Amino acid sequence: MNKKFLSLIIALLFMVVLTGCIERVEEIDPTKPLAAADSSLKIANPIKEMSREELIEKTGLDLGSPEGAEDMVYSVIELSEGRPIAQLRFKLEGHELCFRAQTVNGKSAAGDISGLYYNWAYTRNTFVARLYAVVNVSGDVGYIKWIDAENGVQYSLSMTEGADEKLLVELADKVFASILA
Repeated sequence: MNKKFLSLIIALLFMVVLTGCIERVEEIDPTKPLAAADSSLKIANPIKEMSREELIEKTGLDLGSPEGAEDMVYSVIELSEGRPIAQLRFKLEGHELCFRAQTVNGKSAAGDISGLYYNWAYTRNTFVARLYAVVNVSGDVGYIKWIDAENGVQYSLSMTEGADEKLLVELADKVFASILA
């Protein structure tokens, strides 16, 4: 009986030692951002807020100061490839807007700079200050893009609430006018 008792004690001690070697694995909550679950994960934010003057110095682009605009925040979006994107987030006539610009070569855009990737319900050709433009809308989300080929700059004005073609064209004309002034 002593051998059985001794064997049982050795088995129990062996299990205790092995239990100490097992690492506890925490479940990750899929509703929380990964960075919140793992604070050691660091992802660089390509958007850097700055003053209007700093943005002009960094990108060579002046996004203006639209008349009646409130809560204006200037920033730059640094890309791993290509030229940086100048950005202005603001409120105008009760609408939250995002105005972006990027220098381009020639008459063609370097790509979509709106940051909105949807299956658009409709796309229409229009004009912003006599420049050819394209407006995309789906539900309340939309943007208008145009190129000023003479100055080598592509523009995008977007909104995520209350968007419609007529409103986007009207607001784009006002915002672009602040640059031309």
